[in-house]
This record gives sequence, structure tokens and C-alpha cells, in this order.
Amino acid sequence: MINITKKIFYEPLLHFLLLGAIAYFYFDYSQDVQTTISKPTLTLQHYELENLQNTTQLETKKLVFEYLTYQKILLAEAYSLGLYKENPEIDNLLLEKMEYLFKNDTQFQEPSEEQLKKFYQEHLNDYSKVNSLDLYIFTFNENIEKNVIKILPTITDLRPYAKKYKQLTPNSIKEKFGSYIALKLSTLPEGFWSEAIENKLFFITNKQVSTPYPFEEVEGIVYENYKKSFQVKNEKEEYAKLFNKYIIKEQK
Repeated sequence: MINITKKIFYEPLLHFLLLGAIAYFYFDYSQDVQTTISKPTLTLQHYELENLQNTTQLETKKLVFEYLTYQKILLAEAYSLGLYKENPEIDNLLLEKMEYLFKNDTQFQEPSEEQLKKFYQEHLNDYSKVNSLDLYIFTFNENIEKNVIKILPTITDLRPYAKKYKQLTPNSIKEKFGSYIALKLSTLPEGFWSEAIENKLFFITNKQVSTPYPFEEVEGIVYENYKKSFQVKNEKEEYAKLFNKYIIKEQK
């Protein structure tokens, strides 16, 4: 047994494998460390959060944190391009410019009829007679700036801050929220936040449906939903890429 152990111990191939394993784990670890070190840190100051909360009228601190993070990242990207900085008025113009670039980074390609028909089949609930809806409703202060509300669904999940409703019928929606909101919800696809309607955002999680409408009758709506799906998915992916480039810290 001892002789076998000695042979194994002095086996050159074993040494090679051990050295290879050590080198691999060291390289893997050093890469992780290097990746962490190389990421710039963005610090959110307490006074910045307070000022932004007062400016935006957002009532939830977590949402203020998310929105300030978004602004910091866009400005950091602008500065990395060599654009002017450290001037509040210029910063506001930079934010507007970067938001435009952020939302228009990828060109939308017009779909073929086959692609639209496939999309229609994959989301048949959105093109069927609705019996009832499960949805979230996020209510916000009417004084909040429109651009803040518009970007929030892209940069964070609003559902934890929204009220959940189950199996609301079209008639109950009309009675509870009015005919206009009922009309808007009738064309809102599952899994997407609506635009601001009065002081609310709506998110349908599930539709209980019956008969689907023929593709030819709803082709225009299918196209709009296809385009919306592309834009929302692209914006979320682009923001996730930007967010992953930075380390975010809050200064207490």
C-alpha cells in the first residue's frame, strides 16, 4: 500500500494535474476579483435621495433609490463619453439626451405576417373575449413628473408597491374605475405595465378568456403589441447591461 502511495505521489502526471487545477482556480478567482475591482462605484448620497424624493414626490424610498441609481448610471455613461459635467443644468440636458439614446439604441425591424401570426398564437389570451382579469394597480401622487412614472417600470418591479385584484369582470372594472379605464384595459396585453392613466399604472397578470378573435380582425392590435414587446424587452435588457457595469452604494 505504501509503495503504491509513493508511486502515485511521484507520478509526474499527477503533479501536472494538480498544478493545472491550482492555476485554473487561481485564474478564475483572480478574474472575479479583477471584475469587481474594475467596476466603478457610484455612491448615492443621503441628501441626494432626500432632494430627489422632494423633487419627484415619490412616496416610497426604495423607488427613489432606484430612480436615483438610474440617473447616476446615465450620467456616468455620459461622462464616460467625455460630455460636460458638474453643472446641474447641463446634467439635466445630458439626462434627457441619454434617456433618448437609451430608449432608441436598437432599431425596430418590421415583422413579417408569419411573425405576427406566431406572436398572435403565443399570446392568444390577449386576442380573446375577456371574462375576467387578475391585475396589479400602482397608484401614484398626481404631482409626480410624467417622465419619472414613465421610466419606473423599466428600472424596477412595481408589483410589490401595487394593489392586487383578482377576477375583475369588465363590468366591475367599469363600475369601479370608469368606462375610460375599462376601455384601456380591454386592449392591454398580459405582462406589461400600462401608460399612466389618471394617477394609476395597470399590470395584467392573467386573463380568463373564452372565444379568440380571428387574426384578421385584430392584426393591427397584434402589430402594436409586438412592437411594444420588442421595445420593453430591449429597454430592460439595455438597462440591465448598464446597471451591471457599476457597483451601487448608499452613503448613510
